[in-house]
Amino acid sequence: MKSRALRLVIRVNRATWERVDQLQRQFAGLKTDSIYRGVRIRNDIERLNDSLPRYRLRGEPGRKYAVYDRL
Repeated sequence: MKSRALRLVIRVNRATWERVDQLQRQFAGLKTDSIYRGVRIRNDIERLNDSLPRYRLRGEPGRKYAVYDRL
């Protein structure tokens, strides 16, 4: 009886650690995607911040639509 309980505990323990390892790998992938998305958003905002004042200074309609296209 004790050996059955011990085998069950070992099996549950192994399954738990395998699942923890799998979740950690998935989470690491999510963190990478989030960082990349954040960098892209920051770069897009910087480009828009550069483009909008140029449009306002020159008043060129083409610049206005170029700004909107980047949104």
